[in-house]
Amino acid sequence: MEPLKDSPLDLFTSRTETGWELNMDGDMLTSNEPHPPDRRRAPVFFLSWSSEGFAIAFRDDVQSDLRQ
Repeated sequence: MEPLKDSPLDLFTSRTETGWELNMDGDMLTSNEPHPPDRRRAPVFFLSWSSEGFAIAFRDDVQSDLRQ
Protein backbone atom coordinates (compact mmCIF):
# COMPACT_ATOMS: atom_id res chain seq x y z
CA MET A 1 0.00 0.00 0.00
CA GLU A 2 1.35 3.40 -0.99
CA PRO A 3 1.58 6.12 1.66
CA LEU A 4 -0.77 9.07 1.34
CA LYS A 5 0.63 11.81 -0.86
CA ASP A 6 -1.58 14.48 0.63
CA SER A 7 -0.28 16.26 3.67
CA PRO A 8 -2.47 16.57 6.77
CA LEU A 9 -2.98 20.23 5.89
CA ASP A 10 -4.23 19.26 2.41
CA LEU A 11 -6.66 16.83 4.01
CA PHE A 12 -7.96 19.51 6.38
CA THR A 13 -8.50 21.85 3.44
CA SER A 14 -10.36 19.09 1.59
CA ARG A 15 -12.52 18.58 4.67
CA THR A 16 -13.51 22.25 4.58
CA GLU A 17 -14.30 22.08 0.87
CA THR A 18 -16.43 18.94 1.18
CA GLY A 19 -18.08 19.60 4.54
CA TRP A 20 -19.62 22.92 3.65
CA GLU A 21 -20.98 24.74 0.66
CA LEU A 22 -18.56 27.59 -0.02
CA ASN A 23 -19.06 30.86 -1.87
CA MET A 24 -16.61 32.19 -4.47
CA ASP A 25 -14.46 33.72 -1.70
CA GLY A 26 -14.14 30.39 0.12
CA ASP A 27 -16.47 31.42 2.93
CA MET A 28 -18.78 28.77 4.36
CA LEU A 29 -22.50 29.04 3.72
CA THR A 30 -24.28 25.85 4.74
CA SER A 31 -23.49 22.25 5.54
CA ASN A 32 -23.05 20.17 2.41
CA GLU A 33 -25.69 17.55 3.17
CA PRO A 34 -26.86 15.53 0.15
CA HIS A 35 -30.52 16.14 1.07
CA PRO A 36 -31.06 19.95 0.82
CA PRO A 37 -33.76 20.19 3.54
CA ASP A 38 -31.21 18.78 6.03
CA ARG A 39 -28.64 21.49 5.32
CA ARG A 40 -27.86 23.82 8.22
CA ARG A 41 -26.14 27.17 8.50
CA ALA A 42 -22.36 26.79 8.67
CA PRO A 43 -20.56 27.40 11.96
CA VAL A 44 -19.00 30.82 12.53
CA PHE A 45 -15.55 29.34 11.92
CA PHE A 46 -13.82 26.02 11.31
CA LEU A 47 -10.28 25.41 12.55
CA SER A 48 -8.01 22.41 12.07
CA TRP A 49 -4.30 22.14 12.75
CA SER A 50 -1.36 19.82 12.41
CA SER A 51 2.41 20.04 12.72
CA GLU A 52 2.42 21.58 9.22
CA GLY A 53 0.13 24.49 10.00
CA PHE A 54 -3.55 25.22 10.24
CA ALA A 55 -6.63 25.50 8.04
CA ILE A 56 -9.32 27.99 8.93
CA ALA A 57 -12.56 29.02 7.25
CA PHE A 58 -15.17 31.57 8.24
CA ARG A 59 -18.88 31.83 7.62
CA ASP A 60 -19.81 34.37 4.96
CA ASP A 61 -21.30 36.87 7.44
CA VAL A 62 -18.15 37.22 9.60
CA GLN A 63 -16.73 40.71 9.12
CA SER A 64 -13.18 40.98 7.83
CA ASP A 65 -11.94 42.89 10.90
CA LEU A 66 -13.02 39.96 13.13
CA ARG A 67 -11.00 37.50 11.05
CA GLN A 68 -7.66 38.85 12.24
